[in-house]
Amino acid sequence: MLTKETCTGGTHIVTGSRTGIGFEAAKYLVTVGTSRVIIAVIFVEKGEVAKSQIEGATGITGVAQVWQLDLASIDSIKAFSERATSELGTIDAYVENATADFNIWSIRRDG
Repeated sequence: MLTKETCTGGTHIVTGSRTGIGFEAAKYLVTVGTSRVIIAVIFVEKGEVAKSQIEGATGITGVAQVWQLDLASIDSIKAFSERATSELGTIDAYVENATADFNIWSIRRDG
């Protein structure tokens, strides 16, 4: 359970956090004393809008960060993982909320 007691001072990653449940999860984590909430999104500019909305709603700045992550791209996953390894140290929770469109089939350049 992600409570104030378990989240205070922690680092959390939330995928699919631009809207809906992921957005609400990221906002909640900001309010319970988490040190860092990584808003992991495909489009950084849209993630920045979500971050601004979270900061406006909570009045808490400097906690949410927007990082690019496309779970359909091996290159993006690798870059995100390398950045997380070098910048985050410990990850206390990973909230997987990203969606996939299984109605569209494609082969990506990177696999």
